[in-house]
Amino acid sequence: MQSAGENARAFLLKPSNSIPNPSLSRVRVNYLPVFLTLCGSLAVVSPVSAQQTQVQYLSGTDKDNTIPWQFSISTGRNAGIATTIPVPSCWELQGFGNYQYGSGSSSNSETGFYTNTFAVPSAWAGKKIFLVFEGAFTDTSASINGQSVGATHQDGYYEFKYDVTSKVVAGANTNVLAVTVKKWSSSVNIMRAESLGNDYWVFGGIYRPVYLEAKPAAYVDRIAANPLANGQITVNAYLGGISNNYTVRAFVTDTNNVQLGNAFSNSVSSGATNVTLSASLPAPNPWSAEFPNLYTLNVELIDTNNAVIHSVTNTIGFRTITFTNSQDFFVNGKKVVMRGICRHEEWPTTGRTTSRALSAMDIGMMKEANFNAIRLSHYPPNKVFLEECDRLGMYVLDEFASYQHGGDQGGNGPMDIPNGIRLIGEMIRRDVNHPCIFAWDNGNEGGANPNLDGGAGGSTNYFALYDIQNRLVIRPQQGGSVFNGVVTDHYENYSSVTNYLRPGAPNVFMPTEMLHALYDGSGGASLAEMWEVFRTAPNSGGMFLWSWDDAGIRHDDTGVMDVSGTSGPDGIVGPYREKEASYYTYKMIYSPVQIGITNLTTFTGALTISNRFDFTDLNQCQFNWQLGWFFDATDPTNNFSTNALTGGLLVGTNGGNFSGPSLPPGTSGLLVLPSFPANWTNYDALRLTATDPFGNNIYTWTWSLHTPAQIRDRILGVVSASAPAITAGTNATEIVVNNGPRVFHFSKTTGIINSLTVSNLPVSFANGPVPASGSAWVVTGITNYTDGTNYYVKVNNLASTTNAFVWTLRPDGWLKLTYQYWLTGTQSFMGITFNYPSNQVTAMNWLGQGPYRVWKNRLAGQEIFTHTKACNDTWTGQSTNYSATHGTATKTQWVYPEFAGYHGQLYWATLQTTERPITVVTPITNIFFRVLTPPTTDNPNPAYYVNPPFPSGTISLLHGISAIGDKFDAPGGFAPSAATNIATGLYTGEASFFFGALPASNADRDGNGLMDAWELKYFGTLGHDALSRASVDGLQLMVENAFDFSPTNNNLNSPRLPHFANGTTAPVALVYGVPVAQTDFFNYIPQLSDDLQSWVGTDQHPEYFTISTSALAAETIFTVQPVVTSWPGDSSHLFLRLQIRPKP
Repeated sequence: MQSAGENARAFLLKPSNSIPNPSLSRVRVNYLPVFLTLCGSLAVVSPVSAQQTQVQYLSGTDKDNTIPWQFSISTGRNAGIATTIPVPSCWELQGFGNYQYGSGSSSNSETGFYTNTFAVPSAWAGKKIFLVFEGAFTDTSASINGQSVGATHQDGYYEFKYDVTSKVVAGANTNVLAVTVKKWSSSVNIMRAESLGNDYWVFGGIYRPVYLEAKPAAYVDRIAANPLANGQITVNAYLGGISNNYTVRAFVTDTNNVQLGNAFSNSVSSGATNVTLSASLPAPNPWSAEFPNLYTLNVELIDTNNAVIHSVTNTIGFRTITFTNSQDFFVNGKKVVMRGICRHEEWPTTGRTTSRALSAMDIGMMKEANFNAIRLSHYPPNKVFLEECDRLGMYVLDEFASYQHGGDQGGNGPMDIPNGIRLIGEMIRRDVNHPCIFAWDNGNEGGANPNLDGGAGGSTNYFALYDIQNRLVIRPQQGGSVFNGVVTDHYENYSSVTNYLRPGAPNVFMPTEMLHALYDGSGGASLAEMWEVFRTAPNSGGMFLWSWDDAGIRHDDTGVMDVSGTSGPDGIVGPYREKEASYYTYKMIYSPVQIGITNLTTFTGALTISNRFDFTDLNQCQFNWQLGWFFDATDPTNNFSTNALTGGLLVGTNGGNFSGPSLPPGTSGLLVLPSFPANWTNYDALRLTATDPFGNNIYTWTWSLHTPAQIRDRILGVVSASAPAITAGTNATEIVVNNGPRVFHFSKTTGIINSLTVSNLPVSFANGPVPASGSAWVVTGITNYTDGTNYYVKVNNLASTTNAFVWTLRPDGWLKLTYQYWLTGTQSFMGITFNYPSNQVTAMNWLGQGPYRVWKNRLAGQEIFTHTKACNDTWTGQSTNYSATHGTATKTQWVYPEFAGYHGQLYWATLQTTERPITVVTPITNIFFRVLTPPTTDNPNPAYYVNPPFPSGTISLLHGISAIGDKFDAPGGFAPSAATNIATGLYTGEASFFFGALPASNADRDGNGLMDAWELKYFGTLGHDALSRASVDGLQLMVENAFDFSPTNNNLNSPRLPHFANGTTAPVALVYGVPVAQTDFFNYIPQLSDDLQSWVGTDQHPEYFTISTSALAAETIFTVQPVVTSWPGDSSHLFLRLQIRPKP
């Protein structure tokens, strides 16, 4: 320990930060939304210029902004009741009809009847007026003022509109819109494609906005653009009402409204319905998921007088997407491997009615987890979701809704050709200009009709017919078949993946569903090795995880969150986007910046670093490094972290922000930490955070710089001088060892701990150690004895027996267990285990990987620092009600991190219980800590798929743990990391236990001569100057600490401070009071001098002093007198003082 003042440093504890708000933009792109003012049941026209399309919302705009319409429903809940319903909404969530997850029946007859009275501005007279439905499920018929607006629209996921110019009355506020929506389509093909037997929620109603569009008599109906990365742009403008000659002019502006190059135009004559424009513009900033640069395409219809009759705008991104057989998709000439995830569109309280804010939140969270691609399963989303993908930067597979039922038309999928042509057109007309979309999906899992994508002989590719960009069409899960050079087979195991991605394989492999995340299964399990194959294979297109969120719907009537049993709990986040462990596994493994410490023995502040970005140089990223200390079990628990990746570390003053090195994508090098101190080994941990060019967290790593043994030594320290003596005895069956308030009962025949009490109250820790696997240990001999300080109970002989253990009890109550065992062959787990009643555990604080549990094949994403969590009984991905109705105990609902399970790399842990705290500390590297057993799920496949085995007992110290599979695969054949453990012989371990409140710690992690516990209590940080007088009374901080004063009080009159009193053997005596807790840390040395220059202390010549002591509460009163007759110097004038210094 350094003396006070030597190399003193001030360390600042940085407040713990949570993961950045996932709804925050990852890019700095200006985005101009449409602003609306809603008034009663009518929407005021949005403020637009006279030449632009005017929009009037008849409904609200999203789940958070609705307008009531008159409503009734034919069957189900509240059938036949005339009332109102918010629009947009799914009627089930508003108390109507019946909840439905897929269906095996076509008898659903729910029909909703809507009416809404609205005004039409008088200024709209003479304009072309359209009624637009962004989405209604499913068959929709409408009339205005008693007149049908057109044919019934059959489908549930596509935008459609009617020309209602002749149906509305401009200037009147009594226009009446009547809409009938049938939940079940009368078209058997649409029913089978979108409802029957589908593995997702089916919601009825007008669930997306409804509005009117007003355009001039001659107008631009829509535009389709193909803007390429080199600045080449082609625009198809679709027109209406062209009865004269016009010019169609286009120009592009950036987010600052600066025009890119010159305008370009073409002329049209009367009767024209479309025109093509093209130009070569100056090189733009290209769009990619990493740099989602956006522009505005402006298209104007200009008459012969050069007046702008109508103008439309569309957000575009310049990017070039190509596909090369046996290689992959290329974005702007660069191969991009998709780190993808599948997403259903729903929210627990509003179903499929969503919002821009929810879309941005989901995308932001996905990007925070380092995904770069989304599959829109199994239908096109709300259009604002695609707008946010454009803005925030995500690659998208946009999916045509045609779900399974491959045999309905002789193997041609459920969707018939006429409906398919119509609906593909509706999808692409809406979505064609989104730069985020890199390919189209034709249905799902056998749902593709090859007559729609050109796959059947002589057929037409209708996707290409409507898509000016001619994006590739793929077919998700086609049973191993190849379409357009891509194999998309779902849920392949490692062996199959390596076969598809073998050298020389002729086709791109890009599974559109992988690693099914049912409950806590798969998700991130075995991801590390899977991703390494996908990342490096020449013919890899990447993969798409199934799936994003647990598809939970909160019933409006019962409040129950319903995931339809095993059908919906498939996500890595919960219904309200609660993060599961796999979320962080993806964040770490998918991180485009990979960093590591190769060898701590030679480490000098340089880390290995790899750039896995596609377009970002690491000199565009920022890094922050920090050195700090782990919190110990005796530290205030409010410092322990409940977060993943952040907190749980006492951060020192050494650290800094800096820009990354110049490392282009696909290269590796060194990341040198600037001003890295030579004394870095004084710290416990190094923490490093990487942020992308827009300031968003990529990942935060925490590396331990000290071994578990070093941490153990600090926590246990040395035995206090005030520790009680140990006594022992035996009875007929037990060895009973007494250590002050603690009494331990060990079995005479097995040596295991049978029971214990603390202050005469039981602590129900018992029945261990016993082997977690394998046969019971044979006991050949038990000895018990004391060495004068410690007490030992030995079972067999560690030097000569393979299965043996020793209990060592110290006087201060620490009980050490040293053990070894012999084990070979396949084992689900390896180690030792104990019993403790699970219903008495209330919380856990620990230093180790966390805060989530781990599996053998899912270790990544859980960093080492000090964590805390309350006990829960969470059944991952499942609801309280479902478990209760299936006859099992009530489970906690979506509370993460889960409490029970395996925890990686234990250093120490304290279990809070209804009895006494139980603390365990281990010096062994790579020990897993098992706490309780998670609830068993109801997976219909064999239980071990997503219910890995656990040892007997409830608390275990393990050298090996079990792996987890997924919905379809047992872990054994899933991937190499999921293989069952192979035990190879002798295993050794050590753990120290403490029962009850831990004794005060005398740790001084920063070596500044002050007790850490005292610094944290009064300052919340370490590193204060022990000689500083930064206290209210001006005393040095070391003095304040030594006498356990508060530095915020005036302590000058405290009787603990040294003061003089009348002596008995000398004229005066020096008197002071020392708190007992401080005596293990500080030396209090009376000193004597006759010239105030040379001082002699009790540590050198105790014969010069007479010292008497007395006890007063929790302190010792010292009375010190000089022995005048023994003093060798001038005894006519002697001086006394008290020196305080930390013990070495």
